Amino acid sequence: MAAACSSTSPATSPSGATRPTPTTAPDSNTGGIASLQGAYVAVVKKVLPSVVQIETSSGLGSGIVYDSKGDIVTNNHVVSGATSFTVTTSSAKKYQGTLVGTFPADDLAVIHVSNASLTPASFADSSKLEVGDIVMAIG
Repeated sequence: MAAACSSTSPATSPSGATRPTPTTAPDSNTGGIASLQGAYVAVVKKVLPSVVQIETSSGLGSGIVYDSKGDIVTNNHVVSGATSFTVTTSSAKKYQGTLVGTFPADDLAVIHVSNASLTPASFADSSKLEVGDIVMAIG
């Protein structure tokens, strides 16, 4: 066996063999990618009116309008140490907010804006999510 593997004769192609002609495989994902892109655009358009900017004396962050009562969910690190909160909507309206509460362990906070016409985000049922589902975080 060693003798057969150590042959010094030049390599040859089998008689009659031809090289294959390269071709381009059709992109079967083009429709899928376009469809996914369209879905992302639709979600962003739907949620954008519910995304707000939160400005404090020490920084800037984002939040999401949680309900029609004026409650806005944001991150604790956005509001930590601040005493005043200016909330700006996607339509550039400005409101003063008050801190309702924080949950530092999960980096969450709630700010409330009174007498504002805010658009709450609609949320999917997270109990129906499965491993591998596509999700989006906006803000």
